[in-house]
Amino acid sequence: MNQYLRLLIIILLIAPNVVLGQENNIYVQNDKRYGDLIDGLPEKDSLVRINHANGKMAVDKDGFSNLRIGHWKEYNDSGILKSEGNYKIGSYIQCCFSGACMQFYFYRDGLWKYYNDKGILIYEMEFEPSELHIETSCQGGDELIFGLVKNIPLKYSDIITPDLIYENQKVTIVEEYGNAVLVPINGRLHWE
Repeated sequence: MNQYLRLLIIILLIAPNVVLGQENNIYVQNDKRYGDLIDGLPEKDSLVRINHANGKMAVDKDGFSNLRIGHWKEYNDSGILKSEGNYKIGSYIQCCFSGACMQFYFYRDGLWKYYNDKGILIYEMEFEPSELHIETSCQGGDELIFGLVKNIPLKYSDIITPDLIYENQKVTIVEEYGNAVLVPINGRLHWE
């Protein structure tokens, strides 16, 4: 009898933890598509990074993505350097047709330099990774990391306007179904 009582007590102590643990976990499609995104950078052994004309693009088992990674140089229509800086990858959970799925995006990080039409440096902005809320098709949305300009260098205070910050914080994601523009406003990320 003592042996059965001990077994029953153990089962009663373990069973709630097993059940509760299963209730709080959900399966998310493609959550490790680019490996663990530590500090916005994919694991090197989980992602092949291919050089693109302007920088590196994320690649997975399905081929090229539109995700920019690392140092990028962006040029104007005349081929003159317009801006340069670093991109990182982030993710958030979306409710897709077949269940929860991971969505990936890129964001600016660190020092970015901006040039005029002659390729001469005009100003610099520092983008700091910050947590923002995004509304998704899932109830309650999700939190994600996005690069925000929090300080304007004093030497550029007469050049950098709120409109310029607004435009430079936007990130355009090119997808099969069209472009998506992410814009941070008041601590939330919005679709433009």
